[in-house]
Amino acid sequence: MHQHSPRQLVFSVWRYPKSLLMGLALVIQVIFAAGVTTPTSAAVTRIKIFVGLTGGYSDLDPSYNALVAKWDDQHQDIKIEFDFHFYPNNGAQLAQNELARELTGKTPPDIVGPMGIAATDTQPTGTWTDLVPLLANDPLSKDDFTDQSTGYFKTPDGKIPALGTGVYPSFLFVNEDAFKNAGIPLPPKALGVPYVDKDGNSKPWDWDTLAEVAQQVTTDKSGKHPGDKGFNSYAISMYGFASYYNFFRDAAAGFGPQDAGLAADGKTATFDQTAYQNAVQWYQDGIFKNHFIPPKYQENQLQATSSPFESGKIAMWYSHTWFLCCTYNAKFNWTAYAPPAVSGTNGQTVISPLNADGFGIIDKSTNKDAAWQVLKWLVSDPDTAAQLCVMWNCVPNSLSARGNWLSIRPSQWSIPIIQKLIRCHKSLEPR
Repeated sequence: MHQHSPRQLVFSVWRYPKSLLMGLALVIQVIFAAGVTTPTSAAVTRIKIFVGLTGGYSDLDPSYNALVAKWDDQHQDIKIEFDFHFYPNNGAQLAQNELARELTGKTPPDIVGPMGIAATDTQPTGTWTDLVPLLANDPLSKDDFTDQSTGYFKTPDGKIPALGTGVYPSFLFVNEDAFKNAGIPLPPKALGVPYVDKDGNSKPWDWDTLAEVAQQVTTDKSGKHPGDKGFNSYAISMYGFASYYNFFRDAAAGFGPQDAGLAADGKTATFDQTAYQNAVQWYQDGIFKNHFIPPKYQENQLQATSSPFESGKIAMWYSHTWFLCCTYNAKFNWTAYAPPAVSGTNGQTVISPLNADGFGIIDKSTNKDAAWQVLKWLVSDPDTAAQLCVMWNCVPNSLSARGNWLSIRPSQWSIPIIQKLIRCHKSLEPR
């Protein structure tokens, strides 16, 4: 994986002959003298939408404000305002602090978004309106949404704090120039296809093979690789792999866990299962033993002037489509490649986790009915959902918005592996 000028009501004034205006004045005087009042216009409900909880940049402000104009042109009784909280270096934590302060005040926002599952979970209990009753009374179209797609944010107790506008497939961002310079064959671009090494040997494209390849591409400033005599792990110019923009639960999903680290009761942690142990060991070895993953102290250096992948010092970067925003300044050839399979499955079981972003209603909102109408529009209106997904680099959750989105999406979405992952969407579960 998001300043505005306030909207103003404009009153039109028509010019009439002076004699007519005088006549109208007399009529008005008579009406008031008789104790009759003129009717007043209906009150306008204003919905404030807090934006920035998951980070973002102010270059999206015009796109958000275009959505405001679109809504306001179509609705007279409800008006919307996006309240931006964008900070340098994608400062999501600062935005979260701002939201915490607003929630303790007298005028909290009505809606928050975009936000992912982790962002909803980190807010205090009672922050969100449960959307289950609203969905029951005013459901979304069954042609557009399934129980799965409306339940991405569902908590173990059955509540739904938010609805997803879009989902983000995940895959490998590969620096092809790094592989060319190292003389190492590139990973496969299709799911289930084996990797063929420089000696012509074929092996499953899984996390074990990725570790081997990543070591071969990792290079220090003297051109040596991990395992070579004299390799300097403190002077690495090219790391083979990184994925540190992902939460660990997300990163570990590719190793085949039975669940997301929490049992169905919503209370019992299950991180002691084999898949999580394998993932922890894999990353531990990658950082401290085989040195193809950058350690923590290197992360800030890799993103000092650009995104980590744009730095040109990471050969393979695992992330979601929201990271497409952070590739435009890359000075090397890159494209999307297939995610690795779960080791031990002969390359045939690939778990490519999804992220989901959406909107939730603050429980302290005094305008919940109006907020629900706005939230539905943000999630299910085909044009609106498509535009938001272009802004966020995601796939619309609403099936009817997919066609609109296909006609306006950026060119990177035509990459074959991304297309394949989109077609697999219904069988993937966001984490």
